[in-house]
Amino acid sequence: MRKVCALEGAEDGVLFGSGMAAISTTLLTLLQAGDHAVLQDDLYGGTHAFVAELFQRLGIAFDFVGLTPAEIEGALTPKTKVIFLESPTNPLLHVVDLRPAWQAHSSVLRSGCGIQACHMTPPR
Repeated sequence: MRKVCALEGAEDGVLFGSGMAAISTTLLTLLQAGDHAVLQDDLYGGTHAFVAELFQRLGIAFDFVGLTPAEIEGALTPKTKVIFLESPTNPLLHVVDLRPAWQAHSSVLRSGCGIQACHMTPPR
């Protein structure tokens, strides 16, 4: 873990055996019944199915939206706790401009914005 953190410039991190383990753990840690999540509709199929099948049973509201900041902003509610994006997307490799997506919504959110970036290399 120390080597990965050094590559990423991070103080600490957590390793998971799969991307779905990381995604499900993150989302279920940040969300609870009554909360709302905004997720892009162009997500990895496993993530999309996980959210669509499980969140309703757990009482977590959610919206799947397009990739633009305007589409994300239009889905925000007072109960939104998480925006979850993937860039580049899997499998279509669409790229989300993360800075404006985050800046447009950082003042609204109290939790944060999750970015799934399994196709990216560590920054240099």
